[in-house]
Amino acid sequence: MAVGFSPNAIPVTPATPHDRPDEPWELRFSRFVDEGGDTGAHNLTGGVAARGAGITIAHTDTGYTLHPELMHGNNVRTTNARTFTYPAPSFLTHLGRQFTSAPSQHHVPYTDDGLDTLTGLFPSHGTATASLFMSADGSPPAASNPNYPAQGPQADQQFGVKPIVGTAPAARLLPIRVTDSVIVDPIVANNLAFAIEYVAHLAQSDPTIGVISISLGWPGGGRLQNYTALARAIDRATQAGIVVCAAAAQSGVPLSDMFEAWGQVVDTLIGPPPDEKKRVERVLGMVERFCDLQLGTPNTIRALCEAAVTKAKSASPARSKAQIDLYLRYVEAAVQNEVNVFRALGGPAYPGSDLNTICCAGCDYLGNRLHDGFYGDAVDITAPAAAIYSAKAAPGDNGVVDYYVHRSDGTSYATAITAGACALWQAHHGRQNLIARFGKPLMLHAFRWALKQSAATQTVTGAQAPWDAARRGFGMLDAAALLRAPLPAKAEDLINALRAADMIGDATRAVLLHRADPN
Repeated sequence: MAVGFSPNAIPVTPATPHDRPDEPWELRFSRFVDEGGDTGAHNLTGGVAARGAGITIAHTDTGYTLHPELMHGNNVRTTNARTFTYPAPSFLTHLGRQFTSAPSQHHVPYTDDGLDTLTGLFPSHGTATASLFMSADGSPPAASNPNYPAQGPQADQQFGVKPIVGTAPAARLLPIRVTDSVIVDPIVANNLAFAIEYVAHLAQSDPTIGVISISLGWPGGGRLQNYTALARAIDRATQAGIVVCAAAAQSGVPLSDMFEAWGQVVDTLIGPPPDEKKRVERVLGMVERFCDLQLGTPNTIRALCEAAVTKAKSASPARSKAQIDLYLRYVEAAVQNEVNVFRALGGPAYPGSDLNTICCAGCDYLGNRLHDGFYGDAVDITAPAAAIYSAKAAPGDNGVVDYYVHRSDGTSYATAITAGACALWQAHHGRQNLIARFGKPLMLHAFRWALKQSAATQTVTGAQAPWDAARRGFGMLDAAALLRAPLPAKAEDLINALRAADMIGDATRAVLLHRADPN
């Protein structure tokens, strides 16, 4: 299980844009392609199987858009795409509706087709992450969308437009919208559980569904009561032979910025306030409501209170000193040295910390830790997560959606990259061959074993520290070595190998042996 953040962890200085590559680097770094030879993972199998053909990756996120980087390969399964966002796409949106006197006037558009409505705090997050595993080779034709690439302020003008090539460019995408955020709050957890159950049910009649990619999470390893339903859904997917890849996550938002994020939600839902003081009052009221409902861990609540109070002290002096002092007593320990709101919780996020997922942490192009990433003994693999180019979309002028390519950081990308590698691995060996050898319940464990056998622990020259196997997993993803990694001959051999490597205990070994041979 996840462990708490250690103050003795190796210090990492965030890379600056000047010492990062100015072009996509993850395919070379993780050996999906090589430097001119034929030893990359995309070249190891004849035909298109090396590129994930015949495998569907279900993607539970903010949904998809019609971005040319997604659509030009004709690999989006729009017929099976779904939306699970009831009663709301996230707790913040739901709370915002409760906070206004006329919630019907602030309805977030709902569709049942998996399309991203481009609302909320993380619009087009699903498009960005999906592009990293399924965007087809080559640039989309210019005629595919006259508004791509958009030249608006959100486009990465400094580095231009970089065509995206996915880690499994021949795999198919099954997009499922479950949220407008990346935080698995109580409502998103419920949505996500329904979505995973849907995928597991669909897989009963669709043998191509082999991977679920979840670039979402709740920091601190998951401490909410209603995660029981989500854990049960993940277990069902595992028993159906689906490998679930999930993000270790990162903090990303300093305490001083959290207030602004809440303020944006309020402004979107109920319109801009007449003045900053009124805006502070609105957000502080939302935070108080958050505390009253006791949703989230104590550190989360304390950090949110501190973020609100920081702003309230200057913009809303009418708040009583006693109220502010009460908040500050709660948060004093959590805010020392600008502790990040989520990093204060420590450890990989849930569901990444679930034993039935492949937990994906991040690194930069030298193999260094992601500067604000979560790490711990729940991590299975580390993959590229810094300065990653991905497809993005945003509302443009006159109702037209702008499509562009943007560069950013996050373990969301490491997860998508790893999910693509899993699709390659299943296509390379033949998904049905793997099931015949190990059985559906052991597909997750077979993939985890292959990751252990193939991961690279030798960081690039110039990296800041030696490999930390206790917190960063087996090593860095090496897709070419993953496909070459030898596999045990049968289920019993795999289970015994896992036990010998101390990857499972005696109790889990007994359970897996029973599942492999229930008779």
